[in-house]
Order: sequence, then C-alpha cells, then structure tokens
Amino acid sequence: MVVQLQAKGTAPGSIAQQIARMDAGRLRAYRENLEFYQGRQSADSPRRRERRLTLNYAKTVIEKTASYTMSGLSFVADPEDGSAEAAARARRAERALRENPRGEQPRPARVRQRDRRRALRVA
Repeated sequence: MVVQLQAKGTAPGSIAQQIARMDAGRLRAYRENLEFYQGRQSADSPRRRERRLTLNYAKTVIEKTASYTMSGLSFVADPEDGSAEAAARARRAERALRENPRGEQPRPARVRQRDRRRALRVA
C-alpha cells in the first residue's frame, strides 16, 4: 500500500518544497543563536570611532552548564560479536574514548628556547 502525503490545496510534489520553506526559519534561528553564542550580538555595525564592549555571558553559561551535565560521563563499546578479538577491540575503543573523549590530536610538547640552549650546553 502506498500512501501519498498532500496538503490541502497544494500540487503533488510540493511537500518537499514546503518542508524546505519550514526548515528555513529553523535554520535561520540556529544561525542567529550561534552568532550570539560566538559574541556577535549586535546586528548593526558600530559607527566610526565608536567602541562597543560586549560581555558574552551566554557562552560562559552554556559551557559551564554543558561541563556540569557531562561530568561523570562514561562510554560503552559493545563487541560486534561474541569473539574474544571483538571484545578486545571494544575494550580498546572504550579506553581510547575515556582517555581522549573529544578525539583531539595530542599537542607536541613545547620546549622553551632557554631550555634548548641549556640542553645543548650539557650535551
């Protein structure tokens, strides 16, 4: 059985267009909220030689709330099948997520120039 959705008074095939129009407002609101979060709260540009001070409490509150709600978070990886190899892969995946939950690349250690010179004198 095939069911076709059609709103009253619309031509067939225009449902996708209606959904796209309805999504436009939602996507615009997402964009505006993201700009506000990033500190671009004022729609008009400042006049010449005008200084504006913007305190972005929204970003601070959101990040602190996210930090609080995500504390104590743990990850679970289920093995694909009942084999010992799949269980070992799942344990490695859990350990990797626990050690680096954001998937960030480790930063190389920075050595100050003074420490490099001192190491070269000793060698």
